[in-house]
Amino acid sequence: MTYSFTQASLTYSFRVFTCDAYYEEEGHEWNGVGDRCDAGPVLNRVAKSVSLMGALITGSMFFNLFLTTWFIDRFGIKAALFQQTIWGAFRNLCQIYAISIGGSRGIWIIQFTQLFNLIGGAGGSQLAANAYIDALSSEEERTGNFGRISGVFMLGAGIGSTIGGLAEQWGGLIRPFQCAFFLLVFCTVYGFLFLPYVPPAHGASKTKRPGMLAPLAVFIPRTVTITTPEGSTTTKKDYNVFLLGLGTFVSVLATWYVQTALQLISQNVFGFKPDASGFMITTTQLTRAFFLTVCFPRIIRWGRRWVASADSAPPSETPTPRPSSPVPAAEHHHPELLEQAEIPDPITGEPHVELELPAVEAADSKRLASAFDLYFLRGSILLDSLLTGSVTFATERWHLYAAAFILPFASGTSPAARGVIMDFVGNDLRAEVLSGIALIEKIAQVVTISMFGVVLPILADIERPMWIFAVDAAVAVVAWLILLPVQTPKKVQLRGAGSA
Repeated sequence: MTYSFTQASLTYSFRVFTCDAYYEEEGHEWNGVGDRCDAGPVLNRVAKSVSLMGALITGSMFFNLFLTTWFIDRFGIKAALFQQTIWGAFRNLCQIYAISIGGSRGIWIIQFTQLFNLIGGAGGSQLAANAYIDALSSEEERTGNFGRISGVFMLGAGIGSTIGGLAEQWGGLIRPFQCAFFLLVFCTVYGFLFLPYVPPAHGASKTKRPGMLAPLAVFIPRTVTITTPEGSTTTKKDYNVFLLGLGTFVSVLATWYVQTALQLISQNVFGFKPDASGFMITTTQLTRAFFLTVCFPRIIRWGRRWVASADSAPPSETPTPRPSSPVPAAEHHHPELLEQAEIPDPITGEPHVELELPAVEAADSKRLASAFDLYFLRGSILLDSLLTGSVTFATERWHLYAAAFILPFASGTSPAARGVIMDFVGNDLRAEVLSGIALIEKIAQVVTISMFGVVLPILADIERPMWIFAVDAAVAVVAWLILLPVQTPKKVQLRGAGSA
């Protein structure tokens, strides 16, 4: 929530400061008609300033993910999360000063403060939070908790942007930055006092530590040794993690632009005003947060139990009772005790028996859990393809509202992918895998904006803007096809990335 508190105020401050600086220059005067800031040169300068700030944020964010992974590996998750919030607070403190002075100098300071994202920012906070989820969750609850934390992030982002806008209306342009600063200080103190300490994987170890590029290296196909049930071993090239990473990348390509497309289509095709399109996007965010926080963990839990029960107890298999030795009924007083469990009931005369139910071994239980997560991952992206493609045929305004409400119910792809990938790696690579997934998603988001930013104008030129949803659906089908060859984890021994 704190990181989105100033999102709208930042871009608005650029507009105000650029406008003031423009009319302070000699030869620029306002004619008193309309909005003084609604001038071509002003908009051009604002666009350049925002683009530069976006480039600094993006570049810093990528480096921060590598640095956070390194910090988690050396000093632990708590220290890594502390870095994100404390440097974020310093960034907001500098931005408060920039807002107070305004003008071109204020814009320059705000742009410079984005370099704080190199050592602390939203991306690193999410990575550290996911690392906490992985460290503190059981294998049964891990995938569901990944969904919960994603939903909480989304809910916080929606609430933060809304409250930040209200704070700007009530207290002026500087108020959101002040609120964000105090919230980040609170988060830092709260995390320092109450979050548990999780020892780093390689903090005191003398073993070889992963390098800075380890988050991406984990997705290189590996040579693995598979142990068969008979005890023999075989060596083969394993592409599961590579395909999962590639599938995650393509799935982000398919889904990340949908919200932006809904907003653009609603305004330019269906004539939505800013308040109507804003309400539609808020509906999408809140619905997605509800699904990931409440529905997704329950679906994962129910599905795993269903798969495990279906595998361990086939319909044709019945429990086998142990033979019992009848003893006088008068002596049977405590059937709940083990030594008297098989004594005949004094009323019915039937013996109490212990049922020997088929047991699922721990390894098989983990395999079955991963199997359902993988089924859900494939099904989620396929469902997303069907739902997104159906928006192509929208002809009424309420169709877009319905899409904004329904589409988030196919948004479990990212946490499901995290849960599946974590089952393929050992404990020493978990931080690198989480960072690698985050990097893949961020890269895919940048590529998505660039790619569909070209595709949508082309479709608009041929008067088929609604086809953008069909293109999104087609990309989702490609992601589904990539994930089809992925198999559930087996007992493997990694021999190193890219080894022959």
